Amino acid sequence: MTTEQQEQQQNKDVSLRIRINGAEKDAFYTICTNMGMTPSKVVRKLIEEFCIKNENTKNLL
Repeated sequence: MTTEQQEQQQNKDVSLRIRINGAEKDAFYTICTNMGMTPSKVVRKLIEEFCIKNENTKNLL
């Protein structure tokens, strides 16, 4: 494991659990694998982009 990977791992101290149907999970995992990314990395990136895009939004719903 590289130093960068160790630093990234140290920053991950919280987990997020979601419920989706099996077909969505399978499709998501397949796409992630085909792109050479882990599902966790993709979810982290989606959350990061969502937070940046909406940081000044008061009410999303």
